[in-house]
Amino acid sequence: MGKKQFSRQRRKSGSEKTSAPVSPLPQTAIDEIFQTGVRYQTLGHLEQATARYQQVLQHQPTHVHALNNMGIILQDQGALAEARDCFQRALILRPDFVEAMNNLATLLNQQGHPDAALTLWQRALHTRPNYLEALYNAGCLLQSRGAWALALEMFSRAEQQYPDHPDILMQLGQVYQQQGQLDQAIHTWQRCLALQPHHLALLNLLGMAWDARGDGDRAMACFQKALQLNPNTPELHNNCGNLLQKRLQPEQALAYYREALRLKPDYGDAWSNLGGCLHQLGRLPEALEALQRAQAIQPHAPSAHYNESLIRLLMGDYPLGWQKWAWRWQSRDIAPHPHPQPLWDGTPIPGKTLLLHCEQGFGDSLQMIRYLPLVKPRVGRLVLLAPPPLQRLFATLPECDSLPGPGDPIPPCDYQLPLMSLPQVMRTTLDTIPGRIPYLSPDPDLTATFRERLRSVNTPIIGIAWRGNPKQKNDGNRSLELETLIPLLELTGVTFVSLQKDITPSERHLLSRYPHIMDCSGELSDFASTAALIQHLDLVIAVDSAVIHLTGALGRPGWVLLAAVPDWRWLLNRSDSPWYPTLRLIRQRQAKQWGSVMDTVVNGLKERMMQAKIDQ
Repeated sequence: MGKKQFSRQRRKSGSEKTSAPVSPLPQTAIDEIFQTGVRYQTLGHLEQATARYQQVLQHQPTHVHALNNMGIILQDQGALAEARDCFQRALILRPDFVEAMNNLATLLNQQGHPDAALTLWQRALHTRPNYLEALYNAGCLLQSRGAWALALEMFSRAEQQYPDHPDILMQLGQVYQQQGQLDQAIHTWQRCLALQPHHLALLNLLGMAWDARGDGDRAMACFQKALQLNPNTPELHNNCGNLLQKRLQPEQALAYYREALRLKPDYGDAWSNLGGCLHQLGRLPEALEALQRAQAIQPHAPSAHYNESLIRLLMGDYPLGWQKWAWRWQSRDIAPHPHPQPLWDGTPIPGKTLLLHCEQGFGDSLQMIRYLPLVKPRVGRLVLLAPPPLQRLFATLPECDSLPGPGDPIPPCDYQLPLMSLPQVMRTTLDTIPGRIPYLSPDPDLTATFRERLRSVNTPIIGIAWRGNPKQKNDGNRSLELETLIPLLELTGVTFVSLQKDITPSERHLLSRYPHIMDCSGELSDFASTAALIQHLDLVIAVDSAVIHLTGALGRPGWVLLAAVPDWRWLLNRSDSPWYPTLRLIRQRQAKQWGSVMDTVVNGLKERMMQAKIDQ
């Protein structure tokens, strides 16, 4: 939408004759000269248009429309002071001239005076409530300032008057998207697309909205249609790559990222995404090279640094890894924490209160809570903020002075730190990981309850969990289908206990086929109850999830089923974990292939059972 408006026709100008000098030309001649200038301006012949407007103003200095149109030409030519003077003169002569208000507001906003511009647009709307240009421009300004509700009001008012205006629908959809109202954004953009089916930017926006909505097929259809219109758009190739990488198809994503970079070699986001893709493929040196290219182009873009941190930590380069890990708070992948206190840097603060708060997943908190015995001697009081499923379990920690529950006020604190920042603050290396195992203890009463529950079982008891949190970015790689465990479940001479939460009806039906499987998921209300159950198990076999972190924190034996390229904490090319000495790591030999993992598990369990019989 044009953000300026010039006058195209003005046959009567009686109101302008009040203070104007007597013109040597008749008014009809002045009007004809003015209309000629408008025609030249419409055709882009600005020199001829300027000459006509100057001629009009020479004979009639109070011709507000000539002043307005001259201002537009001067603004387009970069003569902002002269343009501003023209608009202001027009408004002095005619204070209700909304077109001049709009144009002056646009110029003031361009000069860095958004408050003055907004005041003028509001004045224009007071004069003409349905003035499209003022509604649109004020909406865009409010949108750029993050005033979503006010921007939505402006665009909605415009859309009520002009329901089929593509520019209004485009912006209205963007405000809906920025407010998280994806369904409304998609509906609005679909209406816009019906009016402009070949609008490249609109197809891209709609594709990203469908992607955020979780409909990858429709998202890809939008991106592909846009690429058919213009295959030389690097952003579209990048978006296709992102979608494929999210679908855990890194090989296909790789081709799109490389094409984006062929078209735009200095495309920092594409270099960063390429690095993440190569990481997913296990090509770590190439991934680091791509991320360093991204950082050279965009030194302050967080994603490249954050992606590098995951690789450095996976490779065991903890000093650099923790340093880069701090970029996570600027990444879009991690929600910012709301605590205003200054970050604690590990310096002793006797007499002061430190707030430690959980971040990311439950497994992350279970892993890093081990640092409390190192933190407590350096502070006066220690306040721990944890989500409800961890509250009862963490209440057993002697170092914690306060553990506010949901809705409880947080005591006054002098400093704060996310739990996942403790390794950096404590300067953790592979050799200095806090090694006191166990560092969590189950509640004795809960433990007694499960002891009674399992009293009648006279075979080895093995806990199983096959899924992590589905919202975790890499869950498609780390989790598996229950059917994959069938070779394990068919073993006899053992009792399996399901530790999996949120079992689906189909999974429950499959488990019911095996009488030696106990489903305890309904009794696991939080991690305290899960810990009490794990305390009675001979072994836990699980994918990378909170259950296996809890098993390791309790010092209980466990086998971890790992993807070929696992999460950073499991490192590379080793079957043990420096974080959890009682865990055994069993890795995929090839990406997405769990067969060899299950062979190792089944054979290992048979050997374990045989050895137990020999020991008896």
